[in-house]
Amino acid sequence: MTEPSADFSRLDAYSAQIQRAPEVAYDEMRRSFSSVAAQFLTYHLKTRMRGGSGITQRSGQAGLAGSRQFEATGSSLSSLAVDLFIGPPGVRYAAVQEFGTVGAGGTLLAIKPKTAKLLSWVGNDGMRKFAKSVAIRPRLGWRRSWDEFERNRNRILDRGMDRLVERLA
Repeated sequence: MTEPSADFSRLDAYSAQIQRAPEVAYDEMRRSFSSVAAQFLTYHLKTRMRGGSGITQRSGQAGLAGSRQFEATGSSLSSLAVDLFIGPPGVRYAAVQEFGTVGAGGTLLAIKPKTAKLLSWVGNDGMRKFAKSVAIRPRLGWRRSWDEFERNRNRILDRGMDRLVERLA
């Protein structure tokens, strides 16, 4: 009768793969999270920041549209996250564009002058406009775009998991 035997010659190679698995997983998932964020910003730009809403027309790429950013954070797989945010110079205007003012179906207070009697701006027709207050409808669509982007988000993360499995094999 023959005794069963096992080949342990590859044990060192397996051990090395297991030890580097958390680092490989972190790198791959960080890359996938960053890809989700970058593709989301492109999706949001194409679906919400077109001239029809007026946001890009008035602020241009240097304004609100150019202020959308992301940053991958966390030093380990368990703390990995991606923050999507509006940075300078658009941060001052992002909340009112996202949530709107009460008079236009939004949730924020109407925009009123702090020191002057009237607000003043140049309209799309090139004429100076004046008002005691203005109402802005919700139109940035940041949260709505994120919800709509779910299928794409899941697809990108699934591809990241596939790459991770390939790298660990």
